[in-house]
Order: sequence, then C-alpha cells, then structure tokens
Amino acid sequence: MKSTAFLLMMLLCILGSPDVFSQSIYIKHYSINEGLAGNHVYMCHQDAEGYLWIATTSGLSRFDGKKFKNYDYRNGLVDNEVLFVSHDANNNIWVNAFTSEPSLSVIKNNVVDHIAVPIGNNISEEYYSEWHKTIYMSGNHRLALIKPGSKPVTIITPLISGSRYFETEDHLILSGDGRNLYSIQDTNITFFQDLQLDTVYSRAYYYNRTLYLISGNSVYTYTYSGKKFHCVSHMSYKGKPNLLFSNRYGLWVTFMNQKGAILYRDFNTSSKKEQVRIPGFVNYFCNDSENGVWIATTDNGMFYIPNANLVNYTPDDGIASCVVYAANKLSNDEFWLGYNTGKADRIKFMQGKISVLERANFYPFDYNNNPILDILHLHDEVYFLSRTGLFKKTQDRLYQIHIDNTQKSMYLLNDSTIAIGGWNYILYYNRSGKRIKYQLGRIYAHAVDTLDGLAWAGGIDGLFAIPIKNNGSPIHLQAFPQIKINALCYAAPYLLIGTQNNGLYIVHKDSTSQKTAYRKIFLPISNNVKAIIAKNERVWVGTNKGLITGVVNDKFTRLENRLIIDDNDGLICSEINKITAIDSGVLVAGYGGISIAYPYHSFKHQYIISGVSMKEANTGIVNITDSIRTGYSTKGLEIGFEAVSLKYGSEMVYRYKLEPFDERWKITKNNTVQYTNIPPGDYHLRVYAYDNRGNTSPVKTLSIVILPLWWQTNWFKIGLLLMIAGICMSGLRYYHSIMKKRTENKLRQDRLVAHAKLEALRGQLKPHFIFNSLNAIQDYIYNNKNDDAAALLQGFSGLIRNGLLLSDSDFTTIEKEVSFIKRYLELERMKCDNCFTYNIEVSKEIYNFVIPSLITQPFTENAVVHGVRSVQDIDAVIQISYSLSDGDLVCMISDNGIGIKKSMMQKKIHYSIGTHISQDRINYFNKGLGIDIVLNIQDKSNLAIPDQGTLVTIIIKNIAQLQNHENNIPQPDSR
Repeated sequence: MKSTAFLLMMLLCILGSPDVFSQSIYIKHYSINEGLAGNHVYMCHQDAEGYLWIATTSGLSRFDGKKFKNYDYRNGLVDNEVLFVSHDANNNIWVNAFTSEPSLSVIKNNVVDHIAVPIGNNISEEYYSEWHKTIYMSGNHRLALIKPGSKPVTIITPLISGSRYFETEDHLILSGDGRNLYSIQDTNITFFQDLQLDTVYSRAYYYNRTLYLISGNSVYTYTYSGKKFHCVSHMSYKGKPNLLFSNRYGLWVTFMNQKGAILYRDFNTSSKKEQVRIPGFVNYFCNDSENGVWIATTDNGMFYIPNANLVNYTPDDGIASCVVYAANKLSNDEFWLGYNTGKADRIKFMQGKISVLERANFYPFDYNNNPILDILHLHDEVYFLSRTGLFKKTQDRLYQIHIDNTQKSMYLLNDSTIAIGGWNYILYYNRSGKRIKYQLGRIYAHAVDTLDGLAWAGGIDGLFAIPIKNNGSPIHLQAFPQIKINALCYAAPYLLIGTQNNGLYIVHKDSTSQKTAYRKIFLPISNNVKAIIAKNERVWVGTNKGLITGVVNDKFTRLENRLIIDDNDGLICSEINKITAIDSGVLVAGYGGISIAYPYHSFKHQYIISGVSMKEANTGIVNITDSIRTGYSTKGLEIGFEAVSLKYGSEMVYRYKLEPFDERWKITKNNTVQYTNIPPGDYHLRVYAYDNRGNTSPVKTLSIVILPLWWQTNWFKIGLLLMIAGICMSGLRYYHSIMKKRTENKLRQDRLVAHAKLEALRGQLKPHFIFNSLNAIQDYIYNNKNDDAAALLQGFSGLIRNGLLLSDSDFTTIEKEVSFIKRYLELERMKCDNCFTYNIEVSKEIYNFVIPSLITQPFTENAVVHGVRSVQDIDAVIQISYSLSDGDLVCMISDNGIGIKKSMMQKKIHYSIGTHISQDRINYFNKGLGIDIVLNIQDKSNLAIPDQGTLVTIIIKNIAQLQNHENNIPQPDSR
C-alpha cells in the first residue's frame, strides 16, 4: 500500500529539467502593412509637435500614433529614398533625399519646398539642438548649420570626417574624427580632447554625462566631468558592435549581421545583460517624448517599445498557461506560479530568462483541472489552494487536505497558521492539523494587522476584524454592505480595501477622534480592484484594466506621484490577479501571463495641440495657424485639431469651448468638432487635450472670423435701409405732393368761398355805412337843423366814397385805415355836438403796414354808438392805438362808456351788424387765407383797471406775412 501511494505521489509531482526561456519586452511592429512608406528604414525623428518622421528607401512617413502620412516625389520630394530628417526651431521639417543635386527639401505646413545646400548628397550625420535652436548636418567634409533667419543655412568648411554629434549638459556641441573630439561654437570648430584610442571609433552616443564609443570589437565608457572625458571601462565582444544607444532604460548595443539588441539596465557593460528580441537588423534608435523607444531596421520596418522597464512572459517564454492566478515568491528570482489549468510551476529568473525548475500536476486529485487560486510556502512546505481543496507539498510528496470546496483565498496568518476564506466561513489551519472555523459571510480576501493583532477578512457581506490572540471571535464592522471586497492589504497605519466596481478605500484611525474612518481614493482607469500590495511606501493596485502605483497622501484621499501601467505601456496582463513584490520591482500575474515592472519615476508629458484645420465647402481642408477668416455657411463650422501621442493616443480626450457661442466647456474624444447655425462675427475656439494619467496640453486659442454673406454685410444692410428710406421718402413725397395738391385745391376753394363771403360781407358793409349815415341826416332834418344836415351830408359823401373803396378790397394800410377812422369819428362828433373826444396813437414806422381793411371800424363804431353816447356825467373818451409786440400787431379800441355788463342789465341789447360782420371776416381770414388774427372783447369791470367801459383787442400774428398783399390795396379818393 505504501509503495502504491509512493508511486502515486511520484505521478502527482513531476520534477522537470530546467528549461530556459528568454523574456519578452513588449514590442509593437509597424511595416508597409500598417501604412509605413517602406520596410528599409534609415532613421526616425520626433518633431516639436510630437509627430514621428521616418526616413525610408520608399519615401518619408509621418506617424501620429494612429496612422501614417507618406511623402514621396509626387508630393514634391526630389527622390523617394530619404536619408535623414530633422526639424528646426520653427518646426519646419528638413529632408535629405538621395539625389545628385545638392539640395534639401523643407516641409512647411505640409507644403514641400527646396533649398540649395552645397554639402553634397551624402549627408552622414545630423543633430538638432533644442538649446541652440540649430540643426547640425555634415557631408562632403562640410558642416551645415540650419537655424531660423533670413539666411537659414550656414556652411562651414573644412570639417573633419566625424561621428555622430552630441550635446553635453552644459550645451557644448561635440563631434570627432575617430580619435579626437572637437567642439563647435557658432561657426568655429576647435580641438577639445584626444581620446587616446588605439583604433578609431566608429560610433558614439552620449547620455547622462556618459559617452559610449565603439572602437573595433570593444565598447568604451567615458564619464564627463565638465572639462574633459575620462575612460572608466571597456568591454570586448566576439562579434563587432554596430550601434550604441542609451536612455532611461539602460545601454543598448547591436552587432553587425545580428538581429536584435543587448540591453544593460544598469548602464554597465560588465554587468548582466538582457537579450532584446527584435526581428530585424537594427539601423537606428530614437527616443520619443513619452519614454518610448523606436527602433529602425533595414529589413522589417519600425519597432516600438512603449516601456522597456516592463518585461512580459507568456507561454512562448516558457510558462504553462497565459492565465496565471497565483504567484508566490520563494526568493528574489524564484517563484511558484499557479495556472487556470490546474498546474503549478516553480520557475527561476536567470539573466532575464525563465528556467522552469519544477512542474506540479494535481490531476489525480482534481479531474476537472480547477485553477490554482493561491499559493503559500511555510518553511519547507508549499500550500496550493484550488476550488477542489487544499494541497500541501513537501520535498517529495503531495497531500490533499480535505476542506469545504467553496474556498476562495488563502493568507499566511503567522509562522504556523494559514487562514482560508470560503463561502460563509473562515478557517484557520495549523501545520499540526488543528483547525478553527468561524461562520462568517462570503470571504474573498484577507490581510493581517500585526500591530494591533488583527486579521482582516472581507467579501460580499462586508468587513470583519478577527483578533489573532486567543482565537477571538470575528467582529463584523458595519461597513461596505453589498459591496464585494476583492483584495485587502495592511500597510501601517492604514488598511487598503479593493472592491469590485467601487474602487479603493482606506480604513484608518482619525488622528483627532481616534475613531475608524473610511475614505475612498480615486482610481483613473478602473474601479474594479483585483489585487493590492504595499512596498516601500508605494501602493500597487491591480485592476481589470491595468496597474496603478503611487503614494497615499497625508489626508488619505488620493495617490500622489501616480503612475499607470496598462496595455498602452505594453502590460500583457489585461486583467491582474496577483501582485508580488520583488527586489527590483513587482511581479504581476493575470490574464495574458506574467510581467515584471521595474521601478521608474512617473513623468508629466505635455501635449501640443497641432494640425488645426477647417473644412470649407469650396477649398476643402484648410490648415490654420492661429486665426482664420471664412465666409458664413449654412452647413456650419467644422474644425479639426490634434494632440499627438505615440503611446496614449487612445486615451486622449479634448475639451473645447467656442466663445462667446458656448457657455460651458464640452468634451469629446474625436479630434473634429462641428457647429451649426453660427452667425457671422468674431469667435475664439479654445481647446486642450488631456488623458487619465494627468498629462495635458496648454490651451490652444484659435481666432475665427466668420464673414457675412453679401446680403448679411453692414453695407448691404445700410444700403437696404437707405433704399427703404428712399422708397419711403419718395412715397412720402408723392403722398405729400398729393396732399399738397388736395390742400391747395381745398385752400383755393376755401379762399374762393371766403372771398365770396367777404364779397357778401362787403356787400352788407356798404349798406351799413349808408344806413347809419342816413339815420344821422334824418335826425338833423327832423330837428330842423338844415345847416348841420347839409354839412353832415357833405362829410358823409366823402366818407362814403373812401369807405366804399376800402370795403371793395381785402387789405389796406394802417395809415389809410386811421384816416378813414378819423373821418368817421369827426362825423360822429358832429352828430352828437361833440359829446366825446378821441385819441389815436400810431407809430410812424408802422404807418405803411398792411392790415385787413376796415378791421377796426366796426368796433370803433360800437364804442361810439353803444359806449360813449350812453354816458352823460363824465367826459366820454375813445382811445385807439396800433403797436408792435414781438412781431405781432396789436390794435386796441377802448372807451369809458357804460360797458357790456350795464348795457345788458339795462336791456340795451343791440344786435351790431358791423361787429358780427367783422367777426365773420376774421374767421374767414384765419381759415381761408391762413392769417392768424385773435379778437378779444372785454368789459373793463372784469379787469384790474379803475375805469368803466369796453376794451377791444385785435392781435394780428406775424404782421410781416401780410406785407405781400400791399399791391392789392386800392388808392382812396383825395376829394
């Protein structure tokens, strides 16, 4: 029985021979299949905006991280075979193509131009100095300096035949002739140092105060002190080194007629090396601004290493499966790995390669090949946890420990006890076989707090704290209900809790209240946390989308110095199951295999918004610098822009705002925005790019002037308004002319009517004079006053002639009106035996003023007949005056008779035909002839005058307008 069991144990544990496999740095391949112009690549260069320019034998390619844009002779290059490419301080692209003509091509805003440069077509070396804003190119024993200015190219001759240019930290430009170094300052070349080499060097590369040289079959290392270089080491090889390259990842060396490269991570050629598998003959290395490495080959296009500090291992490298659930560290370079296939390997890393030391197969116990969920080693024993049970392996045996088949996780509680979490329980298993089981919720994760002597357990039903000493009962903390806890990690003084779809939490004691506090930490790429470890104050968080590492800040609110490692960096584990600390970094296991992430510092990359363009209906795509003027279109506005990222282009997000059209910032992952219904006017489009790693770009501001269509311009609007105004004015003029004609016709008719009425009134006025005069003569005859009657009749005959003459005309002068009034008053005095006196006041300057004829006579007559004749106890007086007041003529007739009120009280109401006729005449003058005449008759008793009688005031407004009627005045009879 024992022999049978032993044979079974031998079948259970298979000790394999140590097979050795090399590692896999993640490399992405670009060739003509992806759009590259050609597979034979001479070199590559990244410009100031982030674009990668690639010189091939079949043309020039520009890469933006997503697609290639190619240039060849059809775009203006002198030849398809491009030897080198660089950019200047204005980001113009300088291209040297193979041609017999000594010229360079210059690409400015996607337009190719040519400049003659007399250094031949065999340009051997080039270098661009950001500090000096200068391109250094050598060929045909001449040096060309290219910098901004009216004369961009300066030629220096003669030039030593040298190696690659390089620049020191103190911005000294150096080159060499194979044995000596020379400095280049402006246009001067001076000797700098003899390197004291036995064999001339063929290649040189400078990085971080260190110069590496290839001389024969050896690589020499020099350090720079600021004044000279000091040789510190050299390494000889069997093969001949071909290229040197150094960057943050280490020193890269290639060899003649050999594919791939060797990487020295510690920059020391005497230390261990790693073979980097590159399926092509390397011709050029290039760094990009995002710490990526671009490798040009002569036969297989371009290769891109986004993160050389990340090394991946897949089944091609020797592991048993691409899905790794468990990883347990035995030593710094030896691990147990548990796979989804129900197998486990003990592996060892040796010089960057995997050696499989042992492979365990649990098939006899587990016919379903359930995955190995966790692995722990305790002294000389190894424990494997699968969904079937717990297995213990010693040096030569494999045991199955029967427990509940719902276990999920395992944790080392102390030197002799393992904690196993399962469905509704947690089990403490001692090496001696003793078990303690607690009924809890569904447990998926564990952590041990050695400071407070607590074991933490978590799952779907919340968080539990279990006192380690005395096997205390679990304490259920009322936290995280209905949240699945996937991972726990205790890192004094806090506990990290990784949840499924709810992110990362920190449990700590509040420094003030000493109460337990819970805080959530923002994770940028995913809230589904699968694994957590803490190492050297840094926290490493594995999610279903990558790895996040950083330092918890003092307020326990976020990870500072955060670094994200995911598939864009070459992480092969798309979903992380386990993280294990190693001396040089961390080992990550998950779906895809395992990865080793070497430590490196996070960095901030600044994007640049470039490639701004606008789509116009007539001209198509138009490139824009800082501003553009375009016409209004009913189709709206379509603007394109781009922030180049060779590594994180898929993460790029843009925020933009069109002022003053947009009130808030908008977000898009597209590099094209569209606006409709944008009215003409001045606008500013502000846009910037960012990713979830904290990288961003400055805000790019684009001034946009949308010009109105011809019918939207102010000139058109002004012209339209003027045209409308002209039409309105013409209409008004026409209407005014029609109305004027109507008014003139009506006025003419009114004047004819008024004239007819005036004629009738004059016809009434003539008998009125005659009637009054005949009454007076009649009185004289009745009273036997024949002499008086004769005198009166003689005076009457002269008065009647002038009166009738005046009544035949509408107008007369004041002088003639006054003369007639005097004759009339004298006749009235004769009739009443001088019963009243009169006084007429007229200024000489108004004697010749024209007034309506007989305008005052009827009121004078009333003053005599109805006024002064009725008084007997006082001297009756009639006062008549003509005067000017502010351009108006004021006529006043005043008497001191009994007045209007007493006359009415004595029922001496007499209908005065003359007054009535005069009022009608005034009305017709006002309406028919447009003369403004105001008549006012007042009883003096109503005025503040200590007198009796009546006051008549006639005001003729603007007397000057009547003066054109003077030609219509008849001449009176002088008899």
